[in-house]
Amino acid sequence: IVYATNFFKDFFFEAVVTVNLTALLVLTTLFISVSQSLPPTAYVKMIDIWLIFTQMIPFMEVLLHTWMDSHRVSEDREINHHGKTLTVGDEDVFDEVKPPVEEVQDSALVSRNEKVMVDARRTFYENAMENEDDKHARCLEIGQTTGKVI
Repeated sequence: IVYATNFFKDFFFEAVVTVNLTALLVLTTLFISVSQSLPPTAYVKMIDIWLIFTQMIPFMEVLLHTWMDSHRVSEDREINHHGKTLTVGDEDVFDEVKPPVEEVQDSALVSRNEKVMVDARRTFYENAMENEDDKHARCLEIGQTTGKVI
């Protein structure tokens, strides 16, 4: 799997690094597990050398791909950033990635004081029952179901 990342397109640099670091984590876990199951000795065992060597491969792949990516020069180069295509060099490239922030109508709905939060939610659902518009109908169902469970 680690070797297969050599054939990924430049666009998927993030995936290449993620796959290699995940493989490194798995190999480290395997190395620790095998080392603990073997009897302790004063010398280095061949299995230790083998497992350390296998850890070096994904590590070197990450270094290699990072070095190659840092030396790519292209003004219209696109990269994959969490599933979105971004053009390298755009000043406001990360403005479009920010998730939308919802404003809470009543800050008591997310209060740290549990009594204040419960009272605010109770009031919210009572008002939703009075209005019964489509926007709050789903919230009302969820609230009633949650209230029955709790």
